[in-house]
Amino acid sequence: MIRTASWLFFLVAGLHGPAHAQSLEVGQFVVADITAEDPRLDDGTSYDCWVFPSGPAGGTYTVRVASHLFDPVVDVGPGGDCTAQVHDGNDDDPDGGSNSHLQFAADGGPWFVRVSTVDPGETGQYRLNLAAGGTPGFGGYAGMMSDDGEYAYLVARLCAAVDLTVRPDLVVGRTAEDRAADAADSARLTRAAVEAGAVLGKSEAQVAADVAAEARDIPRDGSSFGAPLAEVRAECLADLDDVPAY
Repeated sequence: MIRTASWLFFLVAGLHGPAHAQSLEVGQFVVADITAEDPRLDDGTSYDCWVFPSGPAGGTYTVRVASHLFDPVVDVGPGGDCTAQVHDGNDDDPDGGSNSHLQFAADGGPWFVRVSTVDPGETGQYRLNLAAGGTPGFGGYAGMMSDDGEYAYLVARLCAAVDLTVRPDLVVGRTAEDRAADAADSARLTRAAVEAGAVLGKSEAQVAADVAAEARDIPRDGSSFGAPLAEVRAECLADLDDVPAY
């Protein structure tokens, strides 16, 4: 898993069994990992198998898989066997980028969602969202919020902490215009944390203290995320903009 106790962007998936299907609910956001111990397809790529209960025949669903650690592939089909005949699949998002985005109609009963990698040997964390109807997104902290708002605050606090950590690096070699844009983005991430904290009854001072404590645990080299902090910050901003850019 990525690599600090605080990195819980969405619902954290349980441990994988070698080839066991994992339960997925419509509307659920999941964080999970492709590992070297996961089962493999005939082409040598590793995969995770998820199964969800589809509704009446003809119901439309949208699945999105995102990772900055590998190029994800998503395939869907009827039943609970992820090695069975695939109904439809997607490698790269039609809107651009290397993430996967697929809309499909199910015929009722259980359907599988298989997440795999493009190339053998690829591993890493990914995020999965299944929604009924049209396009889901990873954007907007409200979409990550549990009934008590804890998830939204978790994400917003972490994003503000990443911003606080990487902020000194944003002035190096930047134009005045770029620095002004960076400052505006930092203010937006801070405001998002304050607003998410307010849902839980936290004051601005409490949020600032939480963010500062989180930032102290974040290595400047981005090693806890498997990506440069500037990229993590950009992902946070994309979420805030309701742009599914992961």
